[in-house]
Parts: sequence; C-alpha cells; structure tokens
Amino acid sequence: MARRDFIFRLITDERVLVVIVSIAFLWRAFVSSDGEITLWESVCSGVSLFIIGWVLFGYLYSMSAKPTDWPVSNKIYHGIAVSLLVLNIYVMIYYGMRWVGLLHVEVSVPRDFIYRDLRYVLFVIFYCVAIGSARYLRGVHENYRLLIKERPKKRAKSIKEAIFRVATHERTLVVVIAAAILWRMVISGDNDITFWESTLSGISLIVWGWSIFGYFCALSVKVKRKPDLTRAIQGTALGLCAINIYAVLYYGLRWYGLIGRLMGEVEETCVPQPLDIVFRNVRYLMLVLFYCTIVLVAKQLVKAYEDYTVPARKIKEREVARFKGNKKNGRIKISGSFEITTFQKWCRIGLIFRFSESIKWYEYEPSLGSQFNKYRLSIADRLGNCLFFEDRSFMDFISLFKTTCTGRLWLGRYTATHKGNVAILEFIPPSPGRYELDFDLAADEVFSEPGHKRMTSFQELTLYVREGVEPMEGPAYPHKRVDLMKVRDIMTRPVIAEDGAALVTKIAEDMAELGIGSVVITSEGKPAGIITERDLALKVLLKNKRASEVKAKEIMSFPLITTGPETSVEEACELVAEKGVKRLPVVENDVLIGIVSIRNILTKKPRYVKRFYPEVRVLASRCKQAVRLVVPYFLFRTEKRSEIGELKVREIMTRPVIAEDEETLVTTIAKDMNELGIGSIVITRKGKPSGIITERDLALKVLLKDRKASEVNAKEIMAFPLVTIEPEASVDEVCKLAVKKRIKRLPVVENGSLVGIVSIRDLLRWKPEYVREFYF
Repeated sequence: MARRDFIFRLITDERVLVVIVSIAFLWRAFVSSDGEITLWESVCSGVSLFIIGWVLFGYLYSMSAKPTDWPVSNKIYHGIAVSLLVLNIYVMIYYGMRWVGLLHVEVSVPRDFIYRDLRYVLFVIFYCVAIGSARYLRGVHENYRLLIKERPKKRAKSIKEAIFRVATHERTLVVVIAAAILWRMVISGDNDITFWESTLSGISLIVWGWSIFGYFCALSVKVKRKPDLTRAIQGTALGLCAINIYAVLYYGLRWYGLIGRLMGEVEETCVPQPLDIVFRNVRYLMLVLFYCTIVLVAKQLVKAYEDYTVPARKIKEREVARFKGNKKNGRIKISGSFEITTFQKWCRIGLIFRFSESIKWYEYEPSLGSQFNKYRLSIADRLGNCLFFEDRSFMDFISLFKTTCTGRLWLGRYTATHKGNVAILEFIPPSPGRYELDFDLAADEVFSEPGHKRMTSFQELTLYVREGVEPMEGPAYPHKRVDLMKVRDIMTRPVIAEDGAALVTKIAEDMAELGIGSVVITSEGKPAGIITERDLALKVLLKNKRASEVKAKEIMSFPLITTGPETSVEEACELVAEKGVKRLPVVENDVLIGIVSIRNILTKKPRYVKRFYPEVRVLASRCKQAVRLVVPYFLFRTEKRSEIGELKVREIMTRPVIAEDEETLVTTIAKDMNELGIGSIVITRKGKPSGIITERDLALKVLLKDRKASEVNAKEIMAFPLVTIEPEASVDEVCKLAVKKRIKRLPVVENGSLVGIVSIRDLLRWKPEYVREFYF
C-alpha cells in the first residue's frame, strides 16, 4: 500500500507533469522539423495519448465505483471519467482514420502540421491536468466529511439560482445534445459545410466553453478556504481551458481557410473527402458531449462545496530546518531562517550535542557550574520584529544528558563526555511564513575558585526546528513553552473613536455606516470609555430618550480596560475572560492604535472557545445528552438519534425563549433584554414567530431615526422573514445554515410553535471547528 501511494504521489506531482508536457512539446517539435509527419511518428503520438487517456479513465472510473459514504465525490469522479471517455473516443477515431488514410483535410491552410502539433500538446496538457486533479480529488474524497446527508429540495430563491438549476439539469443537457445532432445533420445534408454554418457551430461551442471556464474560475475563488477542493476546481478549469483553446484554434484556422477560399487568397492543398465531413460532425458532437459532462461536474462540485467541509486534520511532524554549529573563539553562533507552513501548531527548537567536562576539586559541590555555558536565543519575523528572546544556561538541562565516564574518580578529578538531544523551546508562531533565528552559545568555559575548578568544551552541536509537534509532557523537560502571537498580530485597526461630547446619534451613525459593534470614547485625546450596541440599546432606550438628547460620555462604559500591542494573545484571552468584556482597546503610549475582540481571538485561536463561554452549560448539556441516550424511549419520540448518534438541535438549544407580540413597544423589548441579560427577542404574530429583534436592531433602527422607545412598535424594526430550524435537525446542518445566511441566532420551531433558540454561542461549544466560518 505504501509503494502504491508513493507511485501515485510521484505520478501526480506537478513537476513530473511539467516534465511530461515539456517532453510532448519537444517530441512534436522534433517530428515536425522537416515539415512532414510520417506514419510511424503519428503512431507514436497516438499510442502515447491512448495509453495516458485510457489508464487515467480506468483509474477515475474505478474511483467512481468505489463504495463510500461520500456520494458526491463518486459523481465528480464519474463526470470527469465520462469527459475523458469522450475525448479518448475522439482521439481513437481521429488517429484511426488518419492511419488508414480515410482523413485527408482538417484545416485548409498551409503548414497544417503546426495545428496538429498544437492539438497534440493541448491534449497532453488536458490529460496531465486531469492527473493532477485526481490527486486533490483523492484528498477531498479521503479527508472531507459530510455536513448535510440529504438536503431538502427547495424552490430557487433567486433568478441566478433558478438559471443554474435549469442549465445543469440532466434533461436540459439531453435536449442540448439532441439539438446538436439535429443541427449537424441539417447542415451536412448536402455534403458541404458553408462558412456561416461553420461560424454558428464554432461560436456556440466557444461561447459555451469559455462561459463554463469563467464559472469554474469564480467557483474556485468562492471555495478558497477548502484547499483540496479549490485545487480540484482549478485543475478542471485548466483542463477545460486547454480544450477551449483547441476549439478556438481549430475554428480560427477553419474560418481563415474558408474566407481565403472565398476570396481566392488561399488555395486548397487537398481535395476534401466525404468522410472528412463525417469526422467534423463527430468532433463537434464530441465537444458538445464533453461540455455537457463538465457542466454536470460543475453541479457536483458546487454540491461538494455546500454540503462538505474539511475536518481538523492532525498535522504530521516534520523537520523544517537543521543548522550545524561551528565553534570559533570559544563560541558557537548559528544564524539562519526557517519557514513554517502549518497554522497555529506547536513547533520545537532542539539541540543535538556532545561535549566534554573536567572537574578538579578538594571539596566537591554538585551544584557547581549549574550556570555554565550560557546561550542566547532569539526569533524574529520577516519584518524584523523580535518575537522571542531568552538568555539561559545550557546546564539547566543537565538531568537529560547521557554521560559516559572517560576517567576515574581519583584524587579529586572527574572527567566525562555528555551527549543528548534536548528541546530548548516549544512555540506557536503567529502565522505561517519565514522566520529568522539567532543562537549564541558559550562553548568553552572555565570556572575556577579556591577549592575547585571546572572546564567544559563542546565538540558537536546541531540545532533543528520541527513543526506540527506534540508538546512534551512531564517535569523532566525544563524547556520553555510560549505562544509567539501578540495582540498586534490579531488586532483590528484603525479604531473608530469619538469624543465624549459627541451625541449618541453620531455614535449610531458610525456603527451603521462602518458595520462595527463598538466605538471608543476619548477625553482630551486619550481613550476613556467604550460604547457598544448594548449600551445604545439599553442605556438610551430604557430612559425613553432620543439619541439627540444624550451624549456619549453619559452612557459609555468606564473605566476602560485596555491592553498593549506586545501582550501575548494568551494574556489578552485571560484578561477578557477575567473581566467579562468582549473587546479590549489596544493602547501604546496613551495612544489608541487598535482593538482586539473575542472574534479576533477565536479566529486565530479556536481552542479558546470554552474559555469565553462558561463550561457549566456545556457539562449540563452533556449530562442531559447522556440521560437521553440511556432512556430514549421516555424522552424522544424519534429513533433517529439512537440510530445514527448525531447531535440534534433539541439537545443544545436554549429554552424557554422570550417572545413578544409585534405590537409591543420597544420600551418593553429593551426592558426584557436588560432584566434577563439576553441579546434578542423573538417577535410573534397571532402566536406564531414572524421576526426577531436584536441589540443592533434597537441601537440602529430606533436611535438613527432619533425616536423614543415609546414611539416605536416591535413590528417596525424586527428582522424578517424569520429563518428557523426544526428541533430534529443535526447540529452540523444548523452550523451550515448559520454560515450560509450569516446570522447569529436561529429560532427552533416545531409544528408552528416556538420551542427554543440556538445561537453561535451554543454551536461553538459543540462545533468549535466552525469558528472561522462564523467569524469571517
């Protein structure tokens, strides 16, 4: 199995494929150098295409028939295999007719062998791209997991979606193929294809092909967060581009020859045969079939993007750099760079060493020389910013040395050789990229005082950097473990700030125009407080005042809790959790330079989810889940949970839900939020949920109009139509829906009645891997 995987990786490597394309180009340049392609040269070219095409088809078809829980990947494999089958049949027909002398004229232009060379190279490019795409399709097939097992069929919500559904429907494509067959039968009925008939055929194919190519390019940009799927889409687009170039090349030369004949500028080099027109019809239909299969592949790729996601994969440990230390003037200095490719994974810097030690004593003390051989280690990013600096003694690791005595303990003398492999630092880099490392060690040292003398000398020292490592455990390793990401690496800037004398109307306008949730308030140019959406929603509306009647300093939260740009993300996280705030302004020398929020932290550090959201509710939910698993008969009326073990919305939703009628005044809405400590109220109409009001709705839809809370009803500002979910839906399905709709709360409705609500807070406790999807 390992050998098979090695061969697969070798064949699908981009460099190997570039070599194959280069060989094909050189081969055709060689065989065409004399202006003529002989039969044996044509046979070699054709056989090479046969082998590549049919072997690749066999592999893709076998993968499409492989049993899996991933039906969409099977359909993608099947679609690409069918497209390859179409091109392989075309290649067989072409070379078969060419070799037996049934095909004479393709394009009526001088030096038409150049056209054949370009076609050969383009087909090789297509096959190579298909081989490369197979590698990424395999990665998608093996590593992606299903989010939604069966998406319910719904009516298209936009004209764009309706057009896509119609264009990619199988019956539509069958109609297109039938129309193409009828069209070619009509225009070739008189055994001649005129210029305008060829023009209509060519333009239809060219426009269709490049439109599909454009769609694939747009889709690859849309799915950029899923690397394997993105590469598979890009590979399909590149292969399609090669075929499109072939179509443009053929019809361009064809039209050039037809126009030249009409104007008498180009003489026909060979008399067309009856089978030439048959071959042209076959080629046209093959291209139509190819484009139809690519359309079906596009449909399945879109489904893969919507219904599947990339799980958190364990990164394999690997060495990224190794430096050999050279001793000079009693010191070993190492300077170099290394590149980290993984995101937010532990990396390790270690030393492999060998040194000798000699001690003479009269009154031996074991602690003697514990601060020997000091070293200095520093790490900087590519901009020169120092991320880590440490001065330490190498003898701190003495318990890890492997010692070989080379002398004997006699007359107060001890000689030994030490060797080993110690980790001196484990760290998490701020982001993938290149980093600079400096290491300086005192390699030869002598310590002497009355009564004893100690000497050390390093013979060998190698420094290595590894990424994707598992942190070492236990007290045996006194190395340092740090997170190099600083607040300045994740903070948002610039920060919107207003003076304390500004009216609340101005604050609300800033939030609405810039799409932000807070504004820092300054006093004499220095940050003094902060106003959030909740401050606007409650502190103003509860007083039943207009925004133009209240100043920022009257409602701002103070004293302001701030942090510095060089503070580690770990420390900022602890400060946020300790103070119970969601945002930390970043101040340097009394100047506001940025702001860091829970969103910033969770985007970079998803593992901090449960620090911000109390663990008590998570434990309570797990206990509830355990009880339901034990006694499903009494608590569930459905057997789905016990059958497949999926986590349902019913198990994580918050209940009861606070709801108000649409005629309720905003004053009551704000009072409910304040007293119950919630951020949203579901609005009902005749007892059924019809909308929702959040803190942002209160802050912007009321205050921006400079109205009092007692003058506005709930129905005037509620968000509708309401997006809801059923209690038996899976948590994965809810996450996907929340990401797609870009909403933070989903009311849970059963038989038209409101039974609960699910928020991003609830979802992240169970699915922290979605944090970047929610917050991007």
